[in-house]
Amino acid sequence: MTTMTGPLLSPEATEASRGVLMTHGYTRDGIVARIGRDAAQALNRYDPGPALEVLGADDPLGLLIELFLCGRAVPVVKAAPALVPLLEPAGDGAARAAVHLRPYEAWWSVSDFPLFLRPEPYDRRPDRVPPIGPGARQLHRATPTHPVATALDLGTGCGVQALHLSGRAARVTATDLSPRAARFAATTAALNGLDWEVLEGDMLQPVAGRRFDLVVSNPPYAVGPGTVHSVYRDSGRPGDLLGAELAAAGAELLTEGGHLQFRAQWAHVVGADWRDRVAGWVPAGAGLDAWAVQQEVQDVRAYVDGWLEECGGEEHLGQREAWLGWFEAQKIEAVGTGTVTLRNSGRLDPVVRVEELSAEAGALHGEQVAGWFGRQDWLRDHDPLATVFEPGAGVRLVQEAVLGAGADSAGGAGGAADSRAGSGAGAGSGVGSGGWQLAEQVLRVPADGLNWVDRTSPLAVALLGACGRAAAAAVEASGVRRPTLGEHVERLASADGSDRSRLVLAVLPEVARLVERGALVPERWPEPEPESELEPSPASASASESAAVEALAESLAGAGAGAGAGAGAGPGPGLAPAGVGAVPDAGAVSLPGPLPPYISVLASPGAAAAAPDPAAAAGRTPVASASVSAPSSTSSSYGWFVPFDGSIGGAVGGGLDGRSATAAGTGTVTGTGTGRLPGGATVRGETHPGHIGTEPGPSDSPPPPPPPPPPAPAPAPAPEPTAPEPSG
Repeated sequence: MTTMTGPLLSPEATEASRGVLMTHGYTRDGIVARIGRDAAQALNRYDPGPALEVLGADDPLGLLIELFLCGRAVPVVKAAPALVPLLEPAGDGAARAAVHLRPYEAWWSVSDFPLFLRPEPYDRRPDRVPPIGPGARQLHRATPTHPVATALDLGTGCGVQALHLSGRAARVTATDLSPRAARFAATTAALNGLDWEVLEGDMLQPVAGRRFDLVVSNPPYAVGPGTVHSVYRDSGRPGDLLGAELAAAGAELLTEGGHLQFRAQWAHVVGADWRDRVAGWVPAGAGLDAWAVQQEVQDVRAYVDGWLEECGGEEHLGQREAWLGWFEAQKIEAVGTGTVTLRNSGRLDPVVRVEELSAEAGALHGEQVAGWFGRQDWLRDHDPLATVFEPGAGVRLVQEAVLGAGADSAGGAGGAADSRAGSGAGAGSGVGSGGWQLAEQVLRVPADGLNWVDRTSPLAVALLGACGRAAAAAVEASGVRRPTLGEHVERLASADGSDRSRLVLAVLPEVARLVERGALVPERWPEPEPESELEPSPASASASESAAVEALAESLAGAGAGAGAGAGAGPGPGLAPAGVGAVPDAGAVSLPGPLPPYISVLASPGAAAAAPDPAAAAGRTPVASASVSAPSSTSSSYGWFVPFDGSIGGAVGGGLDGRSATAAGTGTVTGTGTGRLPGGATVRGETHPGHIGTEPGPSDSPPPPPPPPPPAPAPAPAPEPTAPEPSG
């Protein structure tokens, strides 16, 4: 039978000790006020020197800092009688702290001293309870923050996760295999006036048969041969089996909708994908969604040396060769560290995602984790094809171009160039001409406080462009409803003769990824006003509807040939935010039925634009123009387009009439539509002309009811208080 573990102090001693700490201001802010910010930050690095330099006087707060943060001995006569249970003899009439009692945020935590402050052999005991470290902080920041009824801190150590759980759970349970750690955690709870259920035992044994709304664990996850040298580091399981055991426990530990989150390390085996290894931890058929994020990777030598240095003492160095030999025998070349979160969704189609989070992206936060699972629910419960999307706030595209073989080398013998979306780099600029070819595109998505940095495809870039705010502004100005994703795909398939089902298969995975990242979000657009029953004018229809779909059409038309691959005789198309690939000959196209125009253009401020001949366009005869200017925007009351030959030198022909259009040549297409083009326009790709007429088009029909949007990416979490923590 499992029994409760009690604290190190009696209830009376606990109350007396808490009174001393409060009376003398032994808090994080009080310490900063006493010794200064620089000295407090030095204590965070386990360096007591600056603090000791300014303490000097025998004031009560200074003595508490010397005892519990600096690890120094003080005369017994100066130690407060109420703190005697937390002290031990140090010889010559002196006493020192028996535990590392430190302010942590709004609480106190109780642990052993860091080895940097107290390196005696006694403190290298196998069951030592280390203070709060970086991994513990990363875990609590990533924990979902919604209120719950029951929470479990599995492998509690000094109780730091349970402290944070106390702020969101009505009932907190904490367990640990180590009796000593369980007592330290119980003491942490008692000093803070918190009522936890603290149990001793291995893994699930103390809570067998029970379920919790939230389970958090920072377990002894070191990857090794399975021998136990330090209880806080070694689980006794070989390899990374502890992570697999924890993930499998989710099915029996969690209530419906409950979350299990834990820190873990996993092996990178030669010739195997570590993602498959971690994904294999999640039991099939258990209804568990999972998101595993790798945040650090170390080669095995650095990994072993790091653990041995943390454990301290030369006696641990004998483990090094045996540990490295075990890694070699297992063909493990590196070890990854990260956070795994599972949710008991009960779904028959659970989502398991394993990915790497770069240092540039930042650290996980609970809002991000909750938002990720919420967006998975949205994707499963709603039809993206029936949804109107828009880009998430702050999405940026970064493009890299290289000089292709045989390119004009007047600008240099080779190299690469960065083209940032919205910077004005396009056809005719230093990056957009002269043989530059697109090499890589990266999306930067600031969502929920993370800064995702992902290589992306031309299709994903075009989806964002088609749903962009420039198109939305044109639609809003004209009063025409913005198309759904399905309407984008339908029009594209009709315009270029593509198979709709194939387009859907290509589009849906890209949309799911963009929604998951927060790069693409559903938007609930207002319904048309009841009095707006007149058909839109040809000008307004072509401007608004074409703007919403043209980038998607242009990219999909060329995506199959690969980014940066020019077609035809031109010198190679220029860069554009659409980032599409080959440029096929448009040829002659005749489209039956009422369709809006599909002209492949994406806004690029400051790009070159061609002015059509108004008289010719008014007569709906083919337009050819060699006149090129560089306005910030282009306006025209006519439907027109002019494809150029890639050098932005001259028009090669083209025009629209009521039912058909003819286009020739390849390269950069400049200018489009009726109405204003925000920021100008330059892209490369095939044009998809359609009908300009007075008949109502597909998007004039009443819109389908929009689905509710998924959880919106939350703003970046507020920074933690600026007062530094004294240690750990």
